[in-house]
Amino acid sequence: MDDKKKNIESIPVFLGLLSSLTLVLSVVYDWGYFMFLGVPFAEAPTSLSDHIKSALIWVPPAAATCFIFIAIEILTQRIERGMTEEEIIVTAPRPRLTYYVRKSPGYLFLAGSIFCVGAKLYGFPVPLVLLITSINVLWIIASSKLFTPPRLKDKYPTIFRNTFRLIPVVVLSVWYLGYSGAESSVANNYTARCLFLTGVNEKSFPVIPLRSFDKVMLVWHQKSKTYEFVPWQSIYRFSKPQKETKP
Repeated sequence: MDDKKKNIESIPVFLGLLSSLTLVLSVVYDWGYFMFLGVPFAEAPTSLSDHIKSALIWVPPAAATCFIFIAIEILTQRIERGMTEEEIIVTAPRPRLTYYVRKSPGYLFLAGSIFCVGAKLYGFPVPLVLLITSINVLWIIASSKLFTPPRLKDKYPTIFRNTFRLIPVVVLSVWYLGYSGAESSVANNYTARCLFLTGVNEKSFPVIPLRSFDKVMLVWHQKSKTYEFVPWQSIYRFSKPQKETKP
């Protein structure tokens, strides 16, 4: 009964930590988004509520990705009948061969990650998604090796070790979601809409609406390849979006 009461009392604490973490990651997402556009984050006219609304953009794909990884892990455990790595190797007909077969993907990931990071350091072009993945892989491997001594395992609980291992991966991944989100928004095939501004002489120009904030709308000028924050009070209306026709 006491354990049940403690679990119920810990729910508000957990929700508070989850809300704070979501807000921090939303700021990280917007940081990556503005970095692609070349907008200094400190100069972006955003508010706290804007960062909170950003969670509606990155949380669904992030949650879907986590769900897929968890489903694959559960399915793998089901196929392997819940055995540990050591149990699978020991009970195999050819343990030595099984050891190398099961360890080889990890070595390939390690070698590929080192190659990508090294190529980037030497100035070779590396796709950002590969670079982010490589950095995450190297960090997970390095942080896992950090706590291999038994004394460190006894000193630091499992939840601390896992948190220390996962926080940089989560932060870097959410940052990339923001960066790639801005990239895909700018690179789409839509001239989008004509933006009509209020004033004595009503004027309009074609833009791609990127993000809506509390006080401004962030738009992209396709011809000049520049961004602009347009105050909502200056916007009279939008035309219907039209897909750009290719010659």
